[in-house]
Amino acid sequence: MSSESAAGRYAQALFESITEPRELATARQQLEPLGALLRQARELDLILGHPGISAEEKLGVLARISGKPWSALVRAFLQVVVEFGRGGDLDDILDEFEARVAHHEGRMEATVRSAHPLPQALLERLRQRLERREAKTITLTAELAPELLGGVQVLLGNRVIDASVRRRLSDLRQQLASVRVT
Repeated sequence: MSSESAAGRYAQALFESITEPRELATARQQLEPLGALLRQARELDLILGHPGISAEEKLGVLARISGKPWSALVRAFLQVVVEFGRGGDLDDILDEFEARVAHHEGRMEATVRSAHPLPQALLERLRQRLERREAKTITLTAELAPELLGGVQVLLGNRVIDASVRRRLSDLRQQLASVRVT
């Protein structure tokens, strides 16, 4: 996969280096809070990505904000990330790692976008259909998107299922434009 991002490659390397379920649980337990901190405090990306700050200083910052000791695997992983100049990408790497874990565990996140709030019963039916279709446990999040006019869009992994009025109007416009009138 040469088109995969650097964050994806680092996440995959970490995932593949885990040999036992216990190691996976430990890595997740140690990395999830770190990922949450990185998403909340965006200035950490600047520190971790700054070329004038040494790898040891960056690891020190991570250790202080983590507040707990790391397993040897997590410490080695973080050290590789910062030593190879990818500290500024750590939040993306951790997101990619969590996506791989979720895939491995048969979980998937989906977002349903609609112009108006959808009834809970409809969201539940949609979640169940997606679970059958994908053969995974789906966590469904609803999001308002007034620009859709009506209908829904489902964001599922890196795919978009677009059943919005805006999309249907666009399709109709293209069909009409291609019709020859003689």
